Amino acid sequence: MKSVDSGTVEYLKDIQTSKIDGLISKATTVEPTDKLAQVISKISKNDKFDVFL
Repeated sequence: MKSVDSGTVEYLKDIQTSKIDGLISKATTVEPTDKLAQVISKISKNDKFDVFL
């Protein structure tokens, strides 16, 4: 097993101790019939990087 240096442990400490509620957001959904421009518009308006069909 490879050991992790203390710098990495310190860097990841905030992630380890943070509550997941602050990371979860409502899913953005698109319809399979939506045109690409509509999907891009929804992504932009909701400041998301992915969507659910």
